[in-house]
Amino acid sequence: MNDDGLGKRIRTAMGDESARSIARRADISDSTLRSILAGSRPTVDNLAALARALDVSLDWLATGADAGLAHGVRVPVYAGMDALADDAPPVDALVLPEDLTHAHLRCRDGAIVAAKVGDDAMTPGLAEGDLALVDRACGRIAHDGLYVMTFEGTALLRRIQRSGAALIVEADNPAFRAWTIEAARVAEVRVVGRVTGAVRRI
Repeated sequence: MNDDGLGKRIRTAMGDESARSIARRADISDSTLRSILAGSRPTVDNLAALARALDVSLDWLATGADAGLAHGVRVPVYAGMDALADDAPPVDALVLPEDLTHAHLRCRDGAIVAAKVGDDAMTPGLAEGDLALVDRACGRIAHDGLYVMTFEGTALLRRIQRSGAALIVEADNPAFRAWTIEAARVAEVRVVGRVTGAVRRI
């Protein structure tokens, strides 16, 4: 087994998911995974368990010999906006082409995640069951756009527009009325991330 680059391949496959979450899914201890990431040689059983947990081929993880994720970015998938906002463990993962995340979505590796849309507030752009691609590196409303945010204990996927020091919160579906967060309460908004794209159901 060629250990050169093993830690880097594991981190690439982990994406934005925590080491603790990966270790739990692989049924190995946190300390074992940290040791492997630091350069220790894993057992074959642990390496196979990590490959299954990371949804990559054992050959690629061990040697880097096949395609694996070499030209793709692993994106953790969350069950919904609440799960994303609460930093719950991802329920799945998908692999996006590297050039898509860098050139078109303009996201750095590890920042992009996906979350399942749970209602029809953003139709026709995003339907229930679609996956919203969220850039978690964007933690503030720098300009008008589509964001995942929490307010009054609720996670929302909405378009946010600035109106002076206040925020206008809008859905694309006209059945949902727009509403305003007054300037005095803007500090209560927590921006989870900016939506940069979507994976739609066929």
